[in-house]
Amino acid sequence: MNRPWLYADQILHHFHGNFTLQGLIDDIKERHPYLVEIETLATRKGTVIHEVFQGQVIGAFTVLSPTKDRYVNSIPDFGKTPDRYTTEATASLSVPLLKSLLAQAKRVLETWDIETLANNSVTSASNESSVVQYSALDGDAVLLTADVGPLGLTEAADYGHQLGLARPVFVQVPHHGSRRNVTPSVLDRWLGPKRTKGTIIGSAICSVGSSKTEYPRAQVTNAFMRRGFAVFSTREKWLSWSKGGGHAGAVPATAEPFADEVEAP
Repeated sequence: MNRPWLYADQILHHFHGNFTLQGLIDDIKERHPYLVEIETLATRKGTVIHEVFQGQVIGAFTVLSPTKDRYVNSIPDFGKTPDRYTTEATASLSVPLLKSLLAQAKRVLETWDIETLANNSVTSASNESSVVQYSALDGDAVLLTADVGPLGLTEAADYGHQLGLARPVFVQVPHHGSRRNVTPSVLDRWLGPKRTKGTIIGSAICSVGSSKTEYPRAQVTNAFMRRGFAVFSTREKWLSWSKGGGHAGAVPATAEPFADEVEAP
C-alpha cells in the first residue's frame, strides 16, 4: 500500500509555513486512520509493506499506474490532506460543484451510434492515485482499475503500450460506474473501437452497492457495450468470472441492458 505521509518532506512546501515536517506527517496520519492501523498490524506481525507504483509486480499482476512522481505530486490535492497553500492544484471536481451538476442532471436520448459520454471528464486526485493492475491469467488479460479516472487510465495505457500488453477480456469498471472516471477516448485505447451491435469480446464487472440504483451510469454501461464488453453489476449478489463450468450452485449473471435514455452530459 501507499502511505502518503512517507513523502511529507517532498510536499511540505505546498502547505502553510506554520507546518513543521512532523506536524504535516501527524496531520496526514490523523486523516488516514485505517492506513495507520494496517501499518501497525503489519509491523506487529512482521509483514513487509511495499509501495505500489508503476512497474511493481504483485503475484501475477503488474502495476501500470500510478507512477511514483505523479502520486507524490498529487498528495497535496487529496481530500484527506490539509488545504494546499500553493496555487498549482490539479484539476478535479469539487464536492459542491459535483453536487450542483448532479442536481441539474437531465435525461437525454442515446442510440448505438450516438454517444454522449463526455471526453473531458475529471475526477479527484485521490481517485486518480488508485492502483491499476494488469495480468494475463491462463491466456486471458485482466485489467483491475479500482477508483481510477481518465488520467490514471491514460498513464496505464501508455505504459501498457510500452510493454506490448494485449487488450483485456475482463475489465473492472472504475469507481462503481461513475461517468467522471472514463471517457470515450480512454475506453477506445483500452477496449478498442465501437463495434457492431451485439458483438461481445469481453466482460466488464462493476462493483455497486445494493442501494445505489443510479449506478453504474447508463452512459458508462452503453459506452462499454458499444466496444464489445457486456457489463455485469454486483448490487445484492456476488459475481464469479471463470473459464469452464463455473461454480456449483451459481447461475448465469444477467448483463446490464443498453439504455436508450441516459443522464445528460
